[in-house]
Amino acid sequence: MTVEQAHPGSSAAVVPPEVDAVVIGGGFGGIRTLLELKKLGLRAALLEKGSEIGGAWHWNRYPDARCDSTAWVYGFRLPDELVGDWDWDERYPTAETNRRYLDHLVDRGGLRDQIHLDATVTSAEWDSTRARWTVRLDDGRVLDGKYLITAVGQLSEPAKLPIPGLDDFGGWVLSTSSWPHEGVDFGGERVAVIGTGSSGVQVIPVIAREADHLTVFQRTPNFVIPLQNWPLDDATRAALRADHAKIWELTRTQLLAHGMDLTGRTYDDVTEEERAAIFEEGWAKGSFHFIFETFDDILFDLRSNEAAAEFIRRKIAETVHDPAVAQRLSPKGYPLIAKRPVMGTQYYETYNRDNVDLVDVAADPITAFTPTGLTTATAAYEFDTLVLATGFDVVTGAYDQIAITGEHGRTLKDAWADGPQTVFGMSTPGFPNLLMITGPLSPIGNAPPMIEEHVEYIGQVISAVESRGLSRVEADTDTARAWTEACYAIVDASPILRDGPSIGSWYFGTKVPGKQQKPLYFFGGMHEFHQSLRKSAANGFDGLTFA
Repeated sequence: MTVEQAHPGSSAAVVPPEVDAVVIGGGFGGIRTLLELKKLGLRAALLEKGSEIGGAWHWNRYPDARCDSTAWVYGFRLPDELVGDWDWDERYPTAETNRRYLDHLVDRGGLRDQIHLDATVTSAEWDSTRARWTVRLDDGRVLDGKYLITAVGQLSEPAKLPIPGLDDFGGWVLSTSSWPHEGVDFGGERVAVIGTGSSGVQVIPVIAREADHLTVFQRTPNFVIPLQNWPLDDATRAALRADHAKIWELTRTQLLAHGMDLTGRTYDDVTEEERAAIFEEGWAKGSFHFIFETFDDILFDLRSNEAAAEFIRRKIAETVHDPAVAQRLSPKGYPLIAKRPVMGTQYYETYNRDNVDLVDVAADPITAFTPTGLTTATAAYEFDTLVLATGFDVVTGAYDQIAITGEHGRTLKDAWADGPQTVFGMSTPGFPNLLMITGPLSPIGNAPPMIEEHVEYIGQVISAVESRGLSRVEADTDTARAWTEACYAIVDASPILRDGPSIGSWYFGTKVPGKQQKPLYFFGGMHEFHQSLRKSAANGFDGLTFA
């Protein structure tokens, strides 16, 4: 039986039938969009299918769910009247902290009456005669808006597990992507976890401490870097506030918007002994500091990349007592960063516990579920509770859940059948006034700063439409093709990224059978993206067509 998270209650506010903008999604993207629209004096309705705001952080409530971007850059650059007395309590914020942050902004910004919960959008249709969108909800409600702004998230639609018989399993089935709000007690339980990506790496050590026995089913080992989280004291918080402007300038220019500076150091600048010491220092700092504050060429030079990867493999061998288990946990056959790096706490140490087993399903695939567990090609396993940490149908998955129809009756799913084409990940040809927050082929990295870049640019675009008395704006077809090809070219030129489809990187949609395995992100970095938007705005928003 599957545990499904109920959504008790609903928003008390009545959804207005006609607004200037309909915003889909109540996470970081949706809330930041509401703040921008309010500044522009536009009427908006935000539709969130959950019972609370928070987006991914509403659904992902599994034990130790937290982001791996430091707290002081996992947010927005906002005026003091909106920031108010908000402060950080830990180096890496939990799901609960991120929800509180968004609630804080909603209350400070006076947005509560524009937010409508338990509101699942099923379709959106463009009316070219009226130049407006008709948006329908699953309960029959209908909205009408000039702009349709999607803030549906890049990691929000769970991937479906392609293994037969899941319904045959008689125990509890939990998913890290929709965890019960009341929590789960694993005491005395035999638990199985499928998946060792970001959520699996976070939840596995917690379950191992509580459960009677834990079996982890791993398809591909990941490079797991220690998170190195700790509480922030008053002196640290004061120093961070004092350096606020500098930190945000670094965030805007750093490749993945993590607020870190270049080291000025590459692979060839040091000896092997010095290199080991630098990696050790990065390991102690943890998370993305190990990647971006050790050597500036880890993402570009295969020698530097392999040196970092081999350092992690040595750490695994030193940490995990059983050499055979250590070997199964050691990533091979792909570079560091070719798949999304994972940050964890006591992850490798967990496999030294007597109550934890690791099954390599690449060598021994899962074949079916049974009433008491599952079978692989060579063995049968029994457990009481199954935890699915199997990831997401990334970037386009959430769009596939809504029947979005643009001009000439063409659906967005059909338009993107051979892979999405967009301008800046924000607009796609044939769908006027559909504006996407971090849509396909937008930058990858620390989400809130990326979101803010999109929202501010979209705010400028909407202001241009309104000030000129126009009715519509959409991506120019030639520019969308050029932007898409540029995104592909960056990948093709990268020795780290170009083999992504063959190694199963979710950057390319490889987790979903039948999905086009093409780049879904712009890998050119935050600074280049920022410059592209500024150049477009200065040139009258070239790349977009107004009418």
